[in-house]
Amino acid sequence: MSNWGGWRPHIESALSLDLRRMFELGALRVGSNAAGSWQWQRDNETISTVGYHATLGEDSGSLTLNYSSGTGEERQPITCTVQLVTLPRHYGGRIWYFVCPYSGKRARKLYKWARIDWFCHRTAIKPKPTYACQRVGGSDRINSQR
Repeated sequence: MSNWGGWRPHIESALSLDLRRMFELGALRVGSNAAGSWQWQRDNETISTVGYHATLGEDSGSLTLNYSSGTGEERQPITCTVQLVTLPRHYGGRIWYFVCPYSGKRARKLYKWARIDWFCHRTAIKPKPTYACQRVGGSDRINSQR
């Protein structure tokens, strides 16, 4: 549901930076430096690319993202540094989190919408973004369940 007379961002329209996936694909490794590029594709076409440089210790680190924002010839280069922290797991090991540059919240995913410059936690922007299931009316939900 949207605000009265206003726009609400959709989670599906944002670029998503997933920390778990970056570790799975080897883009980030504990105790080392890593650099490269991360890209998003839709229909086998690259829609965006971000260059990154990560420095990770055993329990903290930083991820520096380099990309451009804006439209047409008004594109501006942006460098966004995101801190990485860990928390111990109950049965050993550690779990990694981003620290949102806007709100300071820990997150496993950061999002970037066209209207903001940096990647951030989904609750850091106002109005709060909606998921697809939140934009479906009650009667449509009933019909889709049938």
